[in-house]
Order: sequence, then C-alpha cells, then structure tokens
Amino acid sequence: MSKKPHSKRKESNQQQYDVSILAIFIGYLLIDFLPYFGTAEIIAPQYLHLNILNILVGLYLYINPEIFLGSWKSLIHKKYLTQAYIVFLILSSLSLISANNTSLGILGIAQLLVVFGMIVNFALLFYGRLHLILKITFIVGVAAFFQAGQALIHLTSFTDVNLISEFLKGAHIKGNTGNVNIFSASLLTKLPFVLFGILMNRDWKRWFLMIALLLMLVCILLINARASLLSLIITLIIFFTYYFSSRALKDRKTYRLALSFFVPLLIAFVFANFLLSQIELGARYSSTTERLQQINLEESSIKTRLLFWGSALKLSSENPILGVGLGNWRIETISLEEWNPNLSLQAHNDFLEILAETGVFNGLIYLSLFVYIFVVNIRRVIREKEHDHQIVPLLTLMLLIIYGVDALFNFPLYRPTMQLSFGLVFVFTLINTPSITPQKSLFKRERMIYFCLLILMLLPIYVNYIFCQTSFLEMRVREVDTETVAKSLSGKITGDKIMDQNPKIPNVLRSTATPFAEYAGILYYQEGKYEPAAKAFDNANSINPYLGRSDFYKSLIAENKGMQDSAYFYMKSSFYRRTIKINIGVFSKALSLAVPYQDTTEMLKMYYHYNSIHNNPEAAY
Repeated sequence: MSKKPHSKRKESNQQQYDVSILAIFIGYLLIDFLPYFGTAEIIAPQYLHLNILNILVGLYLYINPEIFLGSWKSLIHKKYLTQAYIVFLILSSLSLISANNTSLGILGIAQLLVVFGMIVNFALLFYGRLHLILKITFIVGVAAFFQAGQALIHLTSFTDVNLISEFLKGAHIKGNTGNVNIFSASLLTKLPFVLFGILMNRDWKRWFLMIALLLMLVCILLINARASLLSLIITLIIFFTYYFSSRALKDRKTYRLALSFFVPLLIAFVFANFLLSQIELGARYSSTTERLQQINLEESSIKTRLLFWGSALKLSSENPILGVGLGNWRIETISLEEWNPNLSLQAHNDFLEILAETGVFNGLIYLSLFVYIFVVNIRRVIREKEHDHQIVPLLTLMLLIIYGVDALFNFPLYRPTMQLSFGLVFVFTLINTPSITPQKSLFKRERMIYFCLLILMLLPIYVNYIFCQTSFLEMRVREVDTETVAKSLSGKITGDKIMDQNPKIPNVLRSTATPFAEYAGILYYQEGKYEPAAKAFDNANSINPYLGRSDFYKSLIAENKGMQDSAYFYMKSSFYRRTIKINIGVFSKALSLAVPYQDTTEMLKMYYHYNSIHNNPEAAY
C-alpha cells in the first residue's frame, strides 16, 4: 500500500528541515574562516557573527515551531545540566557587583549569553535528529580539511630551513585564531568527527576524510602544543579501544579499515618530525616524543602556570562569594605578579579563573558541568549494548576530554571556535535521549518560552557590536611601544580621536590590559597638551590602577611645570605599582628625584624593592 499524501508531505517537510538544520550548522562553522575585518582580535567579529546567527536562527525557529515542539519537557524538566548552567550564568552576572572594572564584566556576560543562545538553538535543532550525525561528521571533516589546508598551503618548501622556520613562527600556522595553541585545539575538536566519519562512510567520503585527517594531524604535530598532544593520545586510545572492541578481530576488514586511520597518522608523524628535525630549534620545535618528555613540574611554562593558578586561588580566597568580577582577572592579578615580566591576562585554567572571578560556589558549579557530562556519557557507553548506539556518547566524551584538557592549561572559555565544541558537548549530552511525542497543548507555552529566549539572544548584540568597534581602535594602537607612541602614531591617530571614540566595552586593550585613556594621555603629553593629558591619566588609573604608567607620565608633566614635589610623589606611585615594567633608567629617574630631598630612607627602600625583583647588579650604582 502506498503512503498517504499526508504522510508523504510530513516526510518531505522533515527532509526540508534536515537540510535547513545542516545549512545552519555550516553557518556556525564559518567562524573558523572569517577574516579579521581590520580588528585586533578575531574573537570580536566571531562573537558578532554568532550573535547575529543566533538571532536569525531564533527567528527561523519561532516562525517554524513544529521543528522544536515537544522538546522543552525533555530538555528542561529534571535536567541537572540545564539547571546548573542557568545558575552558572546567573551567578556570573551577579559577580558584576564586586567587579572593579564593570566594562570587562559586561563583555564577559555578553559572550556567555551568545554561547547560551547557540546552545539553545543547537538543542532545539538537533533534538530527535541524531540520525544526521553521519552528515554532521562529514561537514565537520570538510571544515577541518579547509582549516588545516589553509595553513599548510603556505608551507612552500619542505627542505629550506629558513622557510620552514618562518612558516612555523609566522601567522599562517595559527589559522584565523591568532594563537597556535587555540588553532591546534580547534583542529582537535574536529578530530572525533573525522574519525567516526571515516569509520561510518563507505564511499569517496572516506577517502576525503582520510586526507582531512592527514592535514589536521600534520598541523597538530607541527604546532607541538603539549596539551594538544596529550588530548590527541587520549582521544586516539578511546577511539581505537572502541574500534577494535566493536568488530570481530578475525575479520580481515577490521584490520584493512584500520589502515584508514593508521596510514594518515604514520605519514603525519614522519612528515612533521622530519620538518622539525630540519630546523633544529629545540623547545616546542623539538620532536613529538621530546616535546612530550618536557611535561614536568620543572619546565618553565608549567612553573609559570602554577604561579598563575596560585594567584587564582589567592584571589578566590580573598573574594569567595562573588569573586573579583567576571573578566576582571587581567586587572586584579597585576598586583600579585611582580615576578612576571608580562601580564598574564588569563589564568591558563578556566576552572580556576571562573573560581577567582565569580566565586567559589560558581566555580564548583562550572566544574560540576564537566563532571556530570563525563559521568553521563560514560554510563551511556557502558549501558548501550549496540556499538552503533555508543557512537554519539563516545564522540561527546572525546570532545569533552579535548575541551577539558585545553581548559586545564589554556583559556578556551572566551574563544568562539572552542565554545562551538563546548556547545556540541553540552547539547549531545542533553538530547541523546529517547524522543517524545509533541504535545499540541503545549504549543502556546513553548512559543512563549522561546520568544523570551529570543529576546535574551538580542540583548548582547549591542555589546558585541561595540566590542568590534573598539577592536578596530585597538588594532591602531596595540602594536605601539608606549615610549614611542607619538612617533609610531604620528599622523595616524591623536589623543582627541581616542577620547572622542571613548571606548567603553572594553575600556582596556585586551592584549595588554592597558586603558585606552592611557594611550590618549601619552599622545596628549607628546602634543604638549598637559591638562587633557592629566585628565586622561586620571581616567586610566580609575580603569586599571595597577600599571603605574599613567603616574609616570603625570610625574613628567609635573616636572615640566616645575612642580618637583608632585613629580616626586607621582614617580614613587608609579614605581611601586608595577616595578617589573620599569627599566633601570626609570629606576634611576626615581632616585634622581629623591636626591634633592635627601630622602635616603626612600632611596634604600626603592633599591631593595627593585633589586628583589630584578636582581640587577647595575641597580647598586
């Protein structure tokens, strides 16, 4: 008997929805290929792209509610994951109460809301549609192919040592992420999809995904990031354990298909290590095995991370309830890091950073999300008897490990390319349950719920737009050395231009935590406009009071005006705020201002303070 017309129409509609959902998913993956659009950081246009896409997808779902009808009860009711994440967002927002720099907090909340909107859309789009997982693996594989290929296409010679060194140290190996570690982690998040795509496909797609796997592995092994290498090993162990346990070992096809994985892995390992051996730079550019051997507590970068983590624990102990404010790590840790020649900007551990920024309770809630996801997916793998039903929880588990390891040692929390994988981990855990029958009686209520969520998706759009505008300005000033700022920016930008734009979100350069007002003040000083310079420096001190550079220039202004008392006062203030950024010449300047006052006590104090950090013999002369 032929299908009824109504049944055929319903099936046709479902196919159309499936196509539209995959197209939307591709739209989210495009963040890995966006240009900078003249901004200082790719994350500004990426968040704006995600925000706009969230709104467009939200409108599409609101117009076509039959896509998600019946899913709310399963996604929300008695779901710890959903409820805990909402509490996390609320407590993160409440941390603004304790933030000294609310601008950074508002930006952080806006970015979290963008990720929340993406998770909501993913949950509703993919609910009851895990049959699309095969197509999803191929789409992610295509994205990985082009992402890795874009980087490797710039490797023009395999034998020229200088060209290889230039390639590895240049911008191309970073993709569009701006950071080699993030680029490597971004590729790794696509690895589980590619592995399962090779396993499940039987036609030309398998060969294509094998090439994608090869290109990805070459990039990951060339970058040689230890966190990525560790994640890679764990991921491969999990996958091959599943692969060999799910097939009869006597079947020749089992081993023949295994070549689809081992051949790209072997070629990538040999090729990457050959290139690394050509340049002989050591450190991160040593062989893969030597790089793994560098994982020990005595290694310098690990020691530095331990110091960062100590700062996070100290901040959290001093501010256990609400923390120092979301996004305020880069400001509040400056006074704790006199040993650090560069500002940390991130804690290099998302869990500790959240703990310090939003309070101990919220930090534990955030950590519990990962523990819960891990436990749920482990249970599903064990409980499922059919190996095919283990694929989604295993894929989710592998993604979680990759993201979790990166969160332990780096800072994926505010990186959109990593948040995309976090959203998939969250959603695949949430929706991997038996589907329920849509209930027409819930139609109005479900649409009302989603209308409220759609309004929530609209809230951060202004903040992300301003973030992009501010990032344009940062691009014009961030590479400028503060001592030669006027020479570098002469004819390009003035103090008036910076203050006219009056950057609000964020009000500091994300690459240095330096207030924009400070750059305006330096330009005013070089232009001889002392009054607006002093006002700009006061504004900068209210935004970030720990750097001390504003007071250094206020001392110069006072000295030029013949106000020696003020010059000495501001120089001491600058010196004790951020000594590590002050060179021997500035130390000498501070001493020279103390000489007319015969302030030997202060001179000795400055000497011991400076030398305790720098251990510089020149300081004694």
